[in-house]
Amino acid sequence: MWLNDEFIGITPHIIHEKPSGTYKLRLELPDYVSNEATLVIQKGKETIHHRELASNWGKISISSSPTGATVYLDDVLVTDKTTPCVLDRVAPGVHVVKFFLAGHSEGTARTSVIRGKTASVAAKLEPMRGRLVVSSSYGGGSKCEGNLKIDGQIVGRTPWQGDVSAGSHTVEVQCQNGKASQQVTVANNGRSDVNIKIETSYDSFFPGIYNTNFPGYFSYASRYWAPIVSLGQDRMLYYKYYKYRVNLSMGLASLSTCPLTFDQGNDFWDETSIFLAATVGLDGRAYVAGIVASDSKDPLLFDRFDFSTGTHTRTTKRWFPTGAFSDCEVGVVRVTDDGVVYIGTEWRYISWAKEQEDIYFAKSSDNMATWSSWIQAAHVGSEGTVLSSRSAVVDKNKTMWVALTTTWDGGSAVVVAFNGTAVTHREAVHRGPAVTKGHVGAVIFLNRDSGRLAFLYLDEQGRPSVRYNSANNYSSWSSPQVVAPKLVGGINVNGNSEVYGPMDRDRYYAVWNSESEMFLLQWDGVNSWEFSPVPKVREQDLYDGRVQVLSDGQPLVIQSYTTGDTADGFIVNLMHPSCD
Repeated sequence: MWLNDEFIGITPHIIHEKPSGTYKLRLELPDYVSNEATLVIQKGKETIHHRELASNWGKISISSSPTGATVYLDDVLVTDKTTPCVLDRVAPGVHVVKFFLAGHSEGTARTSVIRGKTASVAAKLEPMRGRLVVSSSYGGGSKCEGNLKIDGQIVGRTPWQGDVSAGSHTVEVQCQNGKASQQVTVANNGRSDVNIKIETSYDSFFPGIYNTNFPGYFSYASRYWAPIVSLGQDRMLYYKYYKYRVNLSMGLASLSTCPLTFDQGNDFWDETSIFLAATVGLDGRAYVAGIVASDSKDPLLFDRFDFSTGTHTRTTKRWFPTGAFSDCEVGVVRVTDDGVVYIGTEWRYISWAKEQEDIYFAKSSDNMATWSSWIQAAHVGSEGTVLSSRSAVVDKNKTMWVALTTTWDGGSAVVVAFNGTAVTHREAVHRGPAVTKGHVGAVIFLNRDSGRLAFLYLDEQGRPSVRYNSANNYSSWSSPQVVAPKLVGGINVNGNSEVYGPMDRDRYYAVWNSESEMFLLQWDGVNSWEFSPVPKVREQDLYDGRVQVLSDGQPLVIQSYTTGDTADGFIVNLMHPSCD
């Protein structure tokens, strides 16, 4: 309170012994308009003076149907409030209120706020809905009827269809012999059909007994067990015995399913050569690359193997990308539809002791007898090591797309494309902590009919995540999408684009694993993924996994277990869905 511009106190207040007369009274209160009035004091009389102060702000009362919507005022999020709510201290004038509620259309309302008054706005948010159709089947394809949950709520039994809110939903089916779940996205006014494949039982086989370097079931890790499918027969390249620069005995085993069996077969290599990479061409032959161990630079070894006759066509070549004394680690070998062979190698371009590596490509048009000059795909960002370059696909335009797991730039999952004459693309698809040495953190898949590329990688939380692009019209990669949000803490992800034989061209499998669990992932070639657990059958920690498609169209999963000291070897387990 000010009387004749002199501060006299705060309301309520009694003015004592003031001479008669007319005075100027001013009242001020934060958030209210200053009020001035005339006060008349008469001798011998008590004067009572009361004033209503007008607020300096307005308010907005906001409601929506349904309630619970997030509110934006003039494109600024209103924190800690959802509808219904009242916004205080709103400046006078015209304002725009927006409403957002998951599964509903956006709402917008305009209102004018008057000082000291409360404006009201309301919005009816229309639900966005689509049709969801759910069926379920066992891994072998037989149908099953099971209890169906959508987002944790029981809604009936499969087969089932009904309208649900648009967006992502967790669909879970429990059948008599197992259960499985899948993330499904339903578009507004659209229809999504999903078949839930129920977890199946697996046959197992421990082939480590055929590796004589280690006792019992222990052997080399899964990367040294390479499934080869040719001419309708399932085979396995594997290490039987290995001592550097002394002897390598490599076997070619026969695989059978229903039940899963392993016939150790005959020797494939029996010399000082080291197997590094393999593929199968449309001609049914295996194209194998390795090195010949020596006391100098190890020459490269190329072997074209004819399964029908059992004959090898081998060439060796002392041939290196640079003058460095280093290792030429062939990570990938692929064959185009017309028989041109591509290789990609991880090369330490300074020295063997320095782990700075780039990728170098070459091609052969005469079945690996002679090769082109090396073509470099330099590191992306700062220097580092290539941890894996074994996942690669070849499109119909004869371009090979390779997924690299690297420590470049502090840790990057990189895609590189090579068309036989040049590196056409080289880009980090994901930057984040690199996986540890010996593991894989990036896989590439290709739908050859549509040209759609899927780049699968481990994100910072070890979750399998994916980004999409087109081999036919390469541009920016799509936004990252987590394939299976519940899979956290992964240390390895690998796909059937590692050997990439004819059986792998239209099937897209990957295995993800942490130390305690493993899941089989399957891409539909467009946008959807399925995932199901692969049983852990040993008490030891899981180390890594691989997957390849056998002649029956089913995946063969290769698990590696470790005691923690890899020098002790690994326990390798082959797993194939049971045929029950």
